Amino acid sequence: MPSTSWRSHFLPSCSVGELQEIADGMSGFVLPTDPANEVYPGVLLGDAPTALSTYKLNQLGVTHVVNVAQAPTISMYPPSDTSKHSKWQDWGAVGGFVRTSEAYYRHVGMEFLGIPAYDTITFNLSRYFYEAACFIDEALRSGGTVLVHCHAGISRSATIVAAFLMIKRGMTAQEAIRVIRSRRSIRPNAGFMQQLCDLNETLLGERRRARADLAARNGTSVAVL
Repeated sequence: MPSTSWRSHFLPSCSVGELQEIADGMSGFVLPTDPANEVYPGVLLGDAPTALSTYKLNQLGVTHVVNVAQAPTISMYPPSDTSKHSKWQDWGAVGGFVRTSEAYYRHVGMEFLGIPAYDTITFNLSRYFYEAACFIDEALRSGGTVLVHCHAGISRSATIVAAFLMIKRGMTAQEAIRVIRSRRSIRPNAGFMQQLCDLNETLLGERRRARADLAARNGTSVAVL
């Protein structure tokens, strides 16, 4: 009979269904009750109205913004004062996208990263995982606070935060979703969940090889996990 370690080497490290169960929690999915929540120290996960209000962002101490729903075409400047953001929501959040850019936040000195992602199961969000993870990590290292948002703050942006936790904080996909879900309701679509599972496999493989290389240099053996 194959050993447990042999089987774990060939079985998937996570599944879409497993991640969805974690995201849904005991009570099932419900919409977030807050516009933004701190889901990890220095990392806020939020929605479009929060991102559009530079006044609110200043109140929250935000220094960096990641828009995971950047509109493919952007009108670079809003009418004027974004502090009264209720009238700018119609201007800024259209069709599931949020029309912000580096120029939008320049006057308040906030750093910006835009990701033009669609919330569909076929969209390849994983191409942005490492770029976004590095941006968030560098912001935290500089003492900053990051808002990661999309339109509702539950799918695209939640996936990017999970990828950051996996790449830069060494979490598994399950651990990352659990950490985020403990602080905000989220529901990444099935395609994004699969991309997190694929990332999980990649990172676990890299860590296995790193352990094996270290063991080889030290003249010891290491179990396959």
